[in-house]
Amino acid sequence: MKTEEKFDLLFDGVNTLLDISEKNEDEFKKVLIEMSDTSAALKSSASNVHRNLKREVQSSADSITEQVVNGVLKNLNEANKAANEAADAYKKAVRISVFKLYGLFFLFSIFSATFIWYFFIKEIPTISELRELRETRAYLSQEVEKLELYGNINTCDGKLCVKIDKSECDYSVKSEPKSETQSYCKVVPRF
Repeated sequence: MKTEEKFDLLFDGVNTLLDISEKNEDEFKKVLIEMSDTSAALKSSASNVHRNLKREVQSSADSITEQVVNGVLKNLNEANKAANEAADAYKKAVRISVFKLYGLFFLFSIFSATFIWYFFIKEIPTISELRELRETRAYLSQEVEKLELYGNINTCDGKLCVKIDKSECDYSVKSEPKSETQSYCKVVPRF
């Protein structure tokens, strides 16, 4: 093989290599463009995935928060309702207890007042009765004094007695009918 042929072959080989290299370079550029497009698409997808994931996480968190809040509010409302019912029952029980206490106090007061009145106050005369008793006493004292002017007056078995002359009995008063069991006697005068 001659040198010329060798050079031709060499130039042909270099040309072929250059063609292949240019072809590879074009394909490499295409691949780089495709890679940059794919990278941009991946970045866009990653951004979309991140946004979607963030939105879904936020939505899930909001939903879970709402469920938890609703559950807690429901439980708090039930607890508040139960507490209000318990407070109402307590108020009612206190009111009933107070009424019972007042009732017992009222009954005790009535019983005590009745007891005191029956055993102590009942026998105490009123002011008008005292005045009447004083007037009666004064009247009776005057009558006894009048009687003492006429005769000897004493008490016999707790009753008032007058000394009389039995021989001077069997008198009657004109305004009264004469009775066989009762008659008037003359009082023995006092000396």
